[in-house]
Amino acid sequence: MAVESGRLVAGIGSPLLSGLSGWTAGTFVGLRSRPSPHMAASQVREAREAKRRAERNRGEPVTQVRPIRQVGPLALWAVSISLAAGAIALRAGGSEAVSEATNPSGLRMTGQPAVLSQPDDGSDGRVLRYGLGFILQVAPRKAVLLCNVRTAGVGHWDFEDGTDAIVFDSLASLAGQRRQAVARSTQDTNPDTGKPRAAVHYPIVGGFVPRGARRADGTPHPHAGTGFGLSEVWSFDLNDQGFFTWDQPHTQQWAVYQFVYDGRRFRVTDCGLLPTGVPVEAPGSPWAVVAPGMSAALPDGDDLLFAVVANDGSRSVSGVSRWRRVGQAWRPVAFYGISDGSEPSLVRDTDDSLLYSVRGEGEHGTSVRVWRSRDNAETWQQVLSVPGLRSSAPVVLNQAADGTPYIAADRLGTGRAQLCLWPLAPERTSLDPVVVARDAVADFGPPPEGTTWFADHPTASTVRLADGRWRNLLVCRVMAFSTTGVGGETVTPHTGCYVEEVGSPGSPLPPWRFR
Repeated sequence: MAVESGRLVAGIGSPLLSGLSGWTAGTFVGLRSRPSPHMAASQVREAREAKRRAERNRGEPVTQVRPIRQVGPLALWAVSISLAAGAIALRAGGSEAVSEATNPSGLRMTGQPAVLSQPDDGSDGRVLRYGLGFILQVAPRKAVLLCNVRTAGVGHWDFEDGTDAIVFDSLASLAGQRRQAVARSTQDTNPDTGKPRAAVHYPIVGGFVPRGARRADGTPHPHAGTGFGLSEVWSFDLNDQGFFTWDQPHTQQWAVYQFVYDGRRFRVTDCGLLPTGVPVEAPGSPWAVVAPGMSAALPDGDDLLFAVVANDGSRSVSGVSRWRRVGQAWRPVAFYGISDGSEPSLVRDTDDSLLYSVRGEGEHGTSVRVWRSRDNAETWQQVLSVPGLRSSAPVVLNQAADGTPYIAADRLGTGRAQLCLWPLAPERTSLDPVVVARDAVADFGPPPEGTTWFADHPTASTVRLADGRWRNLLVCRVMAFSTTGVGGETVTPHTGCYVEEVGSPGSPLPPWRFR
């Protein structure tokens, strides 16, 4: 690894370029590519390229990519990342002025988040707080936030308590909208041990075809107003303090939800809680889902594409599943394996290709990696790998309203206290300079003694709300957690789910067509 003119440059033998490979997906149904919904995508990309060429002609610093050699079917690229600019703190109110040369993507935070602290229930003495969230478009000008509920203030992490659904049509009014409990954890007595037992319901992730949606050819979408959610349910015996640890024996079940929005109410029409050991899998496929991903499902013709982790009995692989509505229920019909890792995420790029990222472990524990498919998920090639960029925490590939893909993760060296965005450059083989999305210490002050701030699990969706404008909403969890892991979480006035708009300069590329 060498440094040239303030840029970090990968050499031929650098770990930055190691492990690049293409995967051939395991396909179980015949698929066809759909027409692109992004009618102005090529013009947007051409405008961005023109701006970057003009910046180069002026001699201003931009992120660069240089081809270095051809290896198999994939050209490996040396990635140059501008370090001179440092963090670009683009937050409304007190942000520094930053030229477009140091922020070619133009991404910015609005500085006006909606904050959801606690659900309406919890009167039994438990301390409940909101955490993770996933946003789905449910109608032409309405969206729903599937907001994870946690049992807070206990001596362990991951003590979740189900999910609330909150339908909203403006960010300003989100926190005051009605909260509808979709799922809650339950407790009983384990007949085998005689101990109190908790069935812990984890966050619901899924997809939805909004009411009024149309196909690319303008005909009504046959499944408009319906969707699905997927959630893990883990059962543990509780200890004398009333919580559990992951080293205790535990069992897993799946909850598969069928959703409907009729224009007035968001409803669960079925919650298929599968028996212990019964997998979520495509008919005739050896791959069974073992964990959901970190992004909402994408439209693909009449189907939805959903990032998951799957296992075929011998290995676990992260990738993309295809979900189809059969009768009155959405279910998986295919799986495409892509990479190692967990918590995968997926976006559709402006040229109609698919981009995918994943949270790696071990040698990839601080890396950002991105793959691309140009044949609608059937085969994949890695196009980007940057080590030493992020904390060993969730990393999510999201997409701004104008189609700019960006990586959202906590910056390396900050624990989980500084959540950042790294836009992908137009070539998608390098990253533009970093944008600070949330600096918990700067925003909230020092954490309580013995704890550290978490601002993590940064999911995002592009939706249209009551004002008719398409916007990208970034969701993250904020909490104060023990620096040693002993004692768990300390509840603070800032604990909760934060939803904030990510602004972008280009024309919006709507993920859904309504007319």
